[in-house]
Amino acid sequence: DALSPDRHGFGRYRGGQGVAVGFKPHRTDEFASTSVGMGERFSMDFGLFGGYAGPTTHGFYVSDSDVEAALEASSDRVPTDFEHLIDDQPLDGEYVTTSQNRDLVEHSTSDVLVKWMSSGGGYGDVLEREAEAVQADLDQGLISERTAREVYCTVVEDGAVQAKETRQLREEVRENRLSESQPFEQFESDWVERKPNEELLRYYVEWPIPDAPE
Repeated sequence: DALSPDRHGFGRYRGGQGVAVGFKPHRTDEFASTSVGMGERFSMDFGLFGGYAGPTTHGFYVSDSDVEAALEASSDRVPTDFEHLIDDQPLDGEYVTTSQNRDLVEHSTSDVLVKWMSSGGGYGDVLEREAEAVQADLDQGLISERTAREVYCTVVEDGAVQAKETRQLREEVRENRLSESQPFEQFESDWVERKPNEELLRYYVEWPIPDAPE
């Protein structure tokens, strides 16, 4: 098991971290998998009071990999986390991204399967998360430096959150928010006219209220 960075909802209080699990068949001649789930195209892990939703989830596996040879050789090609596996593709084989809802798939015993679990949504404004809490998340590998900078608006130097500079940056962000703010009535009138693009609406069915089953 591994805790993948940034796989939770951000906020003053972050959501629980989603777990990623990787495995391969062992001591069997046949293996098959299927999956039923939600949250593939739209997150089901909603945030509250300004908190971010958790990320979406999907299916993934490496077909006909050479992971057994890599393990026997104690090779550094054996992935130690899922960012390494997906971004660098260190194993030979076909890398396949699949749906959370899929029919039965027959696997070879050299396939590597990956499963991401859902996470919790964030609670509250990201600008209110204590700099010490952001630092702790960085130290534990729960967030990336990019998230610390771009989402939590902290100043990070050599892996360390700079408290004074972070306070100054967040004040600037708040002032910018105020400059772009508008009365609620105007926001509401604009918001109700907005809608997702047609590609996304294929999965929503009807807008703004989806059809209820009869």
